[in-house]
Amino acid sequence: MTAPGISEDDGLVRAAAAGDREAFGELYVRYARVVHGILLARVPPEEADDLVQDVFLSAMRQLRGLRLAGRHRPQPRHGLFPPGAPAGAARRKA
Repeated sequence: MTAPGISEDDGLVRAAAAGDREAFGELYVRYARVVHGILLARVPPEEADDLVQDVFLSAMRQLRGLRLAGRHRPQPRHGLFPPGAPAGAARRKA
């Protein structure tokens, strides 16, 4: 038995990898807030919006080489940050 939404996400990822821009748009709608939240933990808030766009552009370019892991939900945080994005040392100071 798989968790709800996993097979649907897999289908969207497969469709997006095949060039379906609508499927990619749906993935953006589902995961942009998650990506934004992860970025907020790493960069100043004023940089996060632009970096979300960079992350999804990078993902779009890399979709054809994506290998899905069967029943496992793709983890948006793996390979998330484009080259040059600040590492953990650049976290915001509280």
